[in-house]
Amino acid sequence: MTNATSFWGKQNAGTENCTGDAAAAGTPGTCNGNGNGVISIGPEGHRAWQQLAFAGLIEGSYTGYNGGGTGCGGFCDSVAGVNSPKARVGNGGYSFINTLDDPIGTAAFVFATQLNTTWTGFLVGSKRADFYYLEPLLKPEEAWNVDTKIDDGRPQYGSIHTYRNSGCTTTDDPSTAIYALSSSSILCNLVYKVQ
Repeated sequence: MTNATSFWGKQNAGTENCTGDAAAAGTPGTCNGNGNGVISIGPEGHRAWQQLAFAGLIEGSYTGYNGGGTGCGGFCDSVAGVNSPKARVGNGGYSFINTLDDPIGTAAFVFATQLNTTWTGFLVGSKRADFYYLEPLLKPEEAWNVDTKIDDGRPQYGSIHTYRNSGCTTTDDPSTAIYALSSSSILCNLVYKVQ
């Protein structure tokens, strides 16, 4: 949101744009997005949750700041209920993601169809230490149920995806992959592609 400070004030005099966590936690206000159409992990993603809550579009109240961890150089640490929403399952939470950030450090973890275009979305999963919510949170049947109810039930097509690194799917081949419904283990996260 390029004009967020017009609605909710600036976080401090020196930081107009959401380029970092320069202000101390608890500083009132927010900052402006850069308008490039991509919500990045870290400060920009934390501000997005804050601004969605300020606008009354989601429940909760979020700081807009990182959680102080060391993951991603200390700039993307998500803390559910503090700077990002909590999931209604287990100890899970939500994190923004996009294909430009390559959040896991390698394309090997995601289906090729997820990398063919630039998109922003959000993850729901359990937390990776000092990082954000990308680890498995759901059983394959639970992930399939969500995918089937709001999308196409396929783990690499449509707007609901999963990462392929955890055994959540029967194969790593994007054209034949289906959820591994015979497993009762927690193996899946979900990625919701917003744009």
